[in-house]
Amino acid sequence: MKINIGNMAQRSVYIIASLIIISMVVPTASLDFVSSQEVTEILPTEENHGNEIIEELVSQLSGHLVKQHIKELSENGSRPYGSYQNIIARRYIESQLQVLSEGKIDVSILGTHKSVVGRLPGWLDVNAPVLMVGGHLDSVQDAPGANDDGTGVAIVLELARILSKFEWPLDIYFCAWNAEENGLIGSSEVADIFAAQEIEILQYFNVDMLLVEDIEAPPDERILAVYNNGHGVTYHESHYFADLMRMMSNNYGQNLILPLPSTSFGAWTRSDHWSFIVEGYQNTLFAFESGVHRDSAYHQPTDAWDNPMYNYTMTEETALSIGLSIAFTLSRQYDVLTSLEYNGVLQPGESKQYYFAMTTETDFVVNATWNKSEVEFKLVSPNEAEIAGTLKDSSGNSEIILNETLSDWGLYKVLVENTGINELEYTITARYESDVNNDNVPDSQQFWFDDSYWSMDQDADGLVDAIELLLQTSPLLEDSDFDTMPDAYEVQNDLDPLENDAEYDLDQDGLSNLREFELGTNPNSVDSDQDQMDDYWEVQHNLDPLRDDSMEDPDGDFLTNLDEYLLDRDPHLNEDIHIPFLVVGSLIGIVILGLVVKQKRSH
Repeated sequence: MKINIGNMAQRSVYIIASLIIISMVVPTASLDFVSSQEVTEILPTEENHGNEIIEELVSQLSGHLVKQHIKELSENGSRPYGSYQNIIARRYIESQLQVLSEGKIDVSILGTHKSVVGRLPGWLDVNAPVLMVGGHLDSVQDAPGANDDGTGVAIVLELARILSKFEWPLDIYFCAWNAEENGLIGSSEVADIFAAQEIEILQYFNVDMLLVEDIEAPPDERILAVYNNGHGVTYHESHYFADLMRMMSNNYGQNLILPLPSTSFGAWTRSDHWSFIVEGYQNTLFAFESGVHRDSAYHQPTDAWDNPMYNYTMTEETALSIGLSIAFTLSRQYDVLTSLEYNGVLQPGESKQYYFAMTTETDFVVNATWNKSEVEFKLVSPNEAEIAGTLKDSSGNSEIILNETLSDWGLYKVLVENTGINELEYTITARYESDVNNDNVPDSQQFWFDDSYWSMDQDADGLVDAIELLLQTSPLLEDSDFDTMPDAYEVQNDLDPLENDAEYDLDQDGLSNLREFELGTNPNSVDSDQDQMDDYWEVQHNLDPLRDDSMEDPDGDFLTNLDEYLLDRDPHLNEDIHIPFLVVGSLIGIVILGLVVKQKRSH
């Protein structure tokens, strides 16, 4: 199964493109004349877009497969850099990236120390940031390396499997660093290569050791998402993605993630994310176990996959939160607000919380439906202050229950509590704006490319390059699918500019799409000029399918073109020129016969 994130929203882009094409036909018009309000009014609602993708990923992710990868790697024995076991592990990772992605991931071996770097290409063919997840493939001598760092590699492989089932706008990198235990050498080499190639990283999720939890910590603090809060690092560069992991873990998983600032974490410089920070990449975070103080297997022969101290729920939850964070980030749509829907059932006295990470000032609107019981809704700020609340009786209708302007960045909480005496069934939908890269342009009003593409049309086909990028057509080709029909024409007429559909017959009128293009007729209508005569019949009989000529009589047989169409006759051939005379003769005969009969009766 392959799900194209671009194509799921393609109809929305087609409509925007059509507006822009139309505006270009009017001499004084330009893109500026199409306001965001006008675009929003005509766009079909696709509010479940992100929800559907996330739900599909949740159903696909397998904690069992994560554990199997850890078992495979650690049963190979310890794999320090330079050992034969290290080579076997590297080859296993190379093979798995290709097999699990069905060949979609391009695998490279980079650096002198041979780190494995897999790239899932995005469909957006411009310079754009990338997302990355990684762990190290080597271990210390005599340690099987199940936790350190089979966990990181296993999560990389499982995310490669499920994320490669989709097509995303941006590249996603899946990395296994070598020689980490020798001083972060492999990742340092690749970070240097990335910097030289000017690869921009939107976020790097580093995973290194997860299986030992702090059993005395609160349940929602069992996995650490350590974010970069070094000097000059903004919320959006790292902290936001740690909050996003907590949001995904809470809303879709078991709520085990704790965002933690790097200044409160003593081992911040001791894993591969640090190599990228040294190269100037601040957009990094580090997923790490909360129970390192009780991890007696660290760098020991007991670091085996079947160590009874290990809790594999931690790896599954980390894979879930990182995978959903990537999917949520990359599934955003142009000109559509973030919209997330949740539903549940609560018994009397029970409550459920939902997190939402805010990156810009926005109106935060929550609609809800519920029945059978009284319910209370609350909105809580990142510093745990209640912002708004409402108590409602049982209702079956959707209504706005929270509508607040939020100006602070951070993780907000919506609480749903059953305050009645009956079971509560509910659905909530939250809508809000975001600005992930903090450039003061709402995410709904831009995409992952420079705004200059909105004023460019390199192939002069009537589609600005920005629209071509969103449609995945070529900004350099007037006809991206080489079917003789220009991209702009196909977009205007609801055809597919990425598929050779020239010989298809969209309206099933007997004229192919290409023939309709050549004639200038509407491929979506059997009667382009609305004169009650099919385009195909008019073309076959040398009439004009672009104007109403139904009342004309080119063959002078006293039958209009419409009459001829209804009789299935040739409007240019007077097949029955004697018919008028026969009709007149018949009428005269009838009159004479009537006179004769009348005369006889009078006698």
